[in-house]
Amino acid sequence: MKLDQPLTSNPNVGGFGQGDAEIVLQDPLRVQGLFFFLASIILAQIFFVLKKKQFEKVQLSEMNFSM
Repeated sequence: MKLDQPLTSNPNVGGFGQGDAEIVLQDPLRVQGLFFFLASIILAQIFFVLKKKQFEKVQLSEMNFSM
């Protein structure tokens, strides 16, 4: 090896042993399923928070009623 000597004569060869691969796009049905799954989780969390707030209001009104 000499200073500033290229490692290879072909610039497209080399690297860390990676080969050529195609880009694989996700199946649209899987993406749609994931979207609906995540949306249902978000909705469930929102409804849990609303239910907790409702329960807290009931507890507060029961405390005020018993006094």
